[in-house]
Amino acid sequence: MLKGFVQRQAEAYAAAPIRYKYWQHYAEEVMEQWKEIDHPIVLHPDALTYLSPRALWEDIKAGRPIKVWSGGAFTMSHPLFRVQLPRSGGRFYTAYQISRALHDYQVHYRLRYSFSPYDELLGALASRHDFSRTAQYAQWTDDVAMGCHYAHFGKWPEVQRPVIVEPDWDGLREYLDGKERG
Repeated sequence: MLKGFVQRQAEAYAAAPIRYKYWQHYAEEVMEQWKEIDHPIVLHPDALTYLSPRALWEDIKAGRPIKVWSGGAFTMSHPLFRVQLPRSGGRFYTAYQISRALHDYQVHYRLRYSFSPYDELLGALASRHDFSRTAQYAQWTDDVAMGCHYAHFGKWPEVQRPVIVEPDWDGLREYLDGKERG
């Protein structure tokens, strides 16, 4: 039996090797991009910070802070946990928190994609050009492979390790177009 795209990515994520350099580049690029956007954020204890993109759009248009989940379990050495952005008042945000805000701003506000699994994958495909080729490895792992892990296994990884799954942008495009070959 041929494995589908989601299953292949889920299994690749579960068995992926640790590769710090890709995550380091991604964390640095996320922070640089966010400095240009410079929209306020507020940490939120619930992973479901928004029930619809419309609420996110309304917050951004009104100049209100973007709600960003404050959780997420990472290994202590993960660059998304280790790289931090200092903010006023002595507060720091981790690269993970900023990456979620950047994702929401770019994919759900700028590109207007919904929160559906299909649109999340479309958003990853469309926003890949915002990152260098090196950082795209981490972006793929974060936005595609981990999402496929959730879709296939029914749960998020308990602790995020800095693993890297090889991007397959052509395979993703075929999957989204309904032309997957197995």
